[in-house]
Amino acid sequence: MNPEIIESFLQIVKYRQISLAADALYLSQATITNRLTKLERYLGVKLVNRGKGHASVTLTDYGKKLVPIAEQYLQVVQTATNIRELGKYEQLTILTTSDISGFFLAPLIQQFYKSVSNLQVTVECLPKSVILDRLKTNHDDWGLLTEPTLDDGLTSSEAFIDSLQLVTSPTIELPKIVNTDSLKRDEEVFCSYNDAYKKWHSICWDDHHLPFFQTTQITGVLPTLLYGNHWALVPKLYANQLDPKYRQHDLLESAAPFQVYSVSLPNAPKAKIIERISSIIKFNLQKRVQ
Repeated sequence: MNPEIIESFLQIVKYRQISLAADALYLSQATITNRLTKLERYLGVKLVNRGKGHASVTLTDYGKKLVPIAEQYLQVVQTATNIRELGKYEQLTILTTSDISGFFLAPLIQQFYKSVSNLQVTVECLPKSVILDRLKTNHDDWGLLTEPTLDDGLTSSEAFIDSLQLVTSPTIELPKIVNTDSLKRDEEVFCSYNDAYKKWHSICWDDHHLPFFQTTQITGVLPTLLYGNHWALVPKLYANQLDPKYRQHDLLESAAPFQVYSVSLPNAPKAKIIERISSIIKFNLQKRVQ
């Protein structure tokens, strides 16, 4: 049985009018009527009642019984079609944070597809604990996190790295090059990237003093910088996308880098694709932060 015929029948059921069913499928009323007639002849029963002078139709008892069967049939056809389509592609599922996805992956998805033939990428943004659990159970292919994992059964290595850029509110008065002593802790918008960054940060500032605002996401920095005289250290890639009204400064001291780590099972089945995607990210990142 042709799925298009079943779909036409279900549209008639939905709208109770052949004209509306035709509009929904961008077909003529004659085409919908012919499909319905073919279905009734195939089954040998009448499915709808069409009264003269009335646009609406009603289902016969046979038509009512056919509805759930027709819906299940279309679901099976769609599932089979999806399986067939998936077989044409190399699937790669990446689990990461919303920051890494938005700033480092999303702009490069098209480049991934150009560089790796028949690749289909799925990105999910999840908490770290969920990412590790799903990787360990081999439910997904690759994790990208801001710190390495010591979790048994998983391996981690540096995927790519970005420098941190000092960004300040439009109203703050600071020279182009500043040292950490010039930056007040109570004016900081602090984003806790990983343990290595926090250790470096504690050397430069007294962590016993609270920052003006603390966030776990880079995207939480920008709105806060709009109000008052504040500063933040953010990945250079993110800083380069900000409106010019946000001022950028150079730190006299070398800041800890923003590191992203690749996490996967040892001898991951898709290790070659992961390595290829990592190299694409590194190459494009070098160009974009210059």
